[in-house]
Amino acid sequence: MTARVLVALEDAETAEALLDAAVRLAAYRRAELLGLYIEESAFLDALALPFARTFRDTARGWERAAPAELERAFRLRAEALQRRLEHAAARMQVTWNFSVRRGTPAAQLAEAGRPDDLLVLGAGRRSVWHARPGSTAASLAARGASACLVLRPGITGGVAALFDGDPAVLAAAAEVARTEEARLIVAVLGVSAAAQAERAEAARTWLTAHGLAAEIQMLPAHDPAAACRALAALHPGTAVVTRGAAERWLGDGAGLLNTVPCTWLFLPEAESASARP
Repeated sequence: MTARVLVALEDAETAEALLDAAVRLAAYRRAELLGLYIEESAFLDALALPFARTFRDTARGWERAAPAELERAFRLRAEALQRRLEHAAARMQVTWNFSVRRGTPAAQLAEAGRPDDLLVLGAGRRSVWHARPGSTAASLAARGASACLVLRPGITGGVAALFDGDPAVLAAAAEVARTEEARLIVAVLGVSAAAQAERAEAARTWLTAHGLAAEIQMLPAHDPAAACRALAALHPGTAVVTRGAAERWLGDGAGLLNTVPCTWLFLPEAESASARP
């Protein structure tokens, strides 16, 4: 059982969808909900530069930047997000806590997570250290000790378990399918048709043992781009994969966020999994 559900909160615009997903998962798992707000130190570092200026208005123009104003803005935003977290948790009677950290978002979120935690964040979170939107989500998708749910609100469909032999993927996808009331899809990965057929049978056995039904599809082997296209054609609302399987069969976790636009759940991988054919 996951000890905590961590939700990375950035602003009021994205908080509602993130809190809705995180609270439901915490309630389902009977886990503590921990809200995290990261004050990006890069902004303060930029304001400390001697040439830093802030545009006030047309009358006052550019003025010397005041780090104290940013500190106050950080504090007010954290307080507002904490109130939203408290209200969301109360609706589902979930135990909650709230923490403010300072630094680079990806590093701080990775550091906050434990191996048995689930981290929930938005796909569009942006770090000032990177030019491409979603760089924090991409970093945590590719590496990290915790499971990471990268949420894309508004995209609906089945829950796809990208299965290369790890039953943890099936269990996690089944859990999400139950919470979302969505159909379950098992998308089988492997180096050959024979290996995939063996895994498909293993998936059927697991599903039967747990009283579940699912649509089973084979993804193209040896061709990550074709596998991604085939997965996208299934129109999943959520896809579940281990980070190692994503790297072996689909390119890498970071690239998947743009290649297959849906909510992604990236799981840590067992040490022995890399030997699977």
